This record gives sequence, C-alpha cells and structure tokens, in this order.
Amino acid sequence: MSPLGWIHVTFATSAMVIGAVVVLRPKGTRTHRAIGWAYVTCMLGLNITALMIYRLFGHFGPFHVAAIASLISVSVGMYFVIARPTKNWLALHYSFMSWSYVGLLAAAASEIGTRVEAFHFWWAVLIATVLVVGCGGLLVVRNQRRILKRFGKLATERVARKPYSKETSLR
Repeated sequence: MSPLGWIHVTFATSAMVIGAVVVLRPKGTRTHRAIGWAYVTCMLGLNITALMIYRLFGHFGPFHVAAIASLISVSVGMYFVIARPTKNWLALHYSFMSWSYVGLLAAAASEIGTRVEAFHFWWAVLIATVLVVGCGGLLVVRNQRRILKRFGKLATERVARKPYSKETSLR
C-alpha cells in the first residue's frame, strides 16, 4: 500500500473509532465538542486523501463522488452547530453528522466486502452499502427524537451569541 493509502486508512480507522465515541457518549458537553472536532478533522483528512486516490479506476470515479458527499455532509453539519441559523439547527446538526457516520461505516463495509472473493466487486459494494445505510438510517431516525428531547427549548432556539460560549452551551 502506498503512503497515501496508509494515511487514508489511518484517518478512516480513527474516524470510525472517534465517531463511535461521539455516537455513544452524551451530547452537548465539552467532551462531545472536543471529540466531535477530532471526528471532523479525521473525516476531512479521510475525504481529502480519498480525492487523491485514483488507483481503482485511473480517473475520477463513484468513490470520489461519495467523498465529496461526505465532505458536504460534515461541513453542513458543522455549519448548523456553529452558525445556528435556524430554530431547528440542532436537529440539522444531528442529522448531517449522523448520516456522515453512517456513510463512513457503509464505505468501510463496502471496502471489506470487496475483499471477499465470493462476491463480485459491485455486488459487494451494493449489498454492504444497502445493509449499513438501511440499519444505520433506522437508528438515526429512531434515536433523533430521544436525543434532541434532552435539550428541550435550547435545541429549538436561534442563538445570535457566540457559539460555544457559556451563554449558548447546551450543558
């Protein structure tokens, strides 16, 4: 594997582990924000390196499109928590960041599936993606109300003050 490939795999593995911590720990705390920024950093590194890998097709391909979609999801998710431009900013942050993690897991499952010789490459990608996105999507939607309910009115207020200040902190 090339050095770029190792960097990509390191970012991917780190993002999966850190993302799992973000998913499993309480939301809105200083720890959540610190770990969340680590996740965002890993996702940026992962997707930027993905856009530099052309070994599979020799040109821009479907996985590059997925990397761009992932960059957009993470960026938009962070925009909503930083700018808080609308009353449902927290729900939008939750949704975009959750789906970025589901996409990460789907990509990892697809990569693993392509290594199984029993499956044709595209069948492995399709089956892994559908299974992970289906199960992950179910969990994202099912848990959203419960997670957002913890924040009560703060989750639906537009906040014009500086993000992450004591006045705007969720906890």
